[in-house]
Amino acid sequence: MGIFDKVVKPLMGGLGITRKRLSHEKVTISYPEEVRSLPSRTRWRHVLTRYESGLERCIGCSLCAGACPARCINVVAAENTDEDRRSPGERYAARYEINMLRCIFCGYCQEACPTGAIVLRKDFELSNYTREQFIYTKEMLLEPVPRPSGGYAGTPIDEYMEPNTAPGSKDRPGALAGGREVEMIGGGARRVDTDAARKGPGQPGSNRTEGSA
Repeated sequence: MGIFDKVVKPLMGGLGITRKRLSHEKVTISYPEEVRSLPSRTRWRHVLTRYESGLERCIGCSLCAGACPARCINVVAAENTDEDRRSPGERYAARYEINMLRCIFCGYCQEACPTGAIVLRKDFELSNYTREQFIYTKEMLLEPVPRPSGGYAGTPIDEYMEPNTAPGSKDRPGALAGGREVEMIGGGARRVDTDAARKGPGQPGSNRTEGSA
């Protein structure tokens, strides 16, 4: 075989493919000015959700921590009182932390949660500068209280976080106030799957009422 078969012919074949692609529609986007739309089942940043009444869905059961294969979730529960009621059940999560450096975004915590409190959403801009910034606390994860007229009554994360000034960042988690470091411990618990428990208190198919677990 001569140099034409060994070098020139393969090279011309490769350039031919490149020439054909030049006529196709360009798929390159100018990130962060443009953001590609993500699939509906995308799992990225965790969010602790609320009921429409404003009560927290999390009841501090630690099933998410027990289901987590990376042991990156730490939940500390506390008792609700009539004076300070955070959730419909007897308990609520007084402390909820996720070590995002350990998280593998498998979604097992979301599947294990009996009330649908922890969900993984599409915010993928999670980069930061120090290890402490990847310890997400309850205040960072909990969504704002919904307004009666729709929308939210503010973003609690602003009270605990310093804005991240990285290019393209907008209202993203930044550094923890005071830069404290948290030791993450995975709790043990069994996994359940209760569809009725995912519904809010007073909704059809739910056996949960205000003030009962």
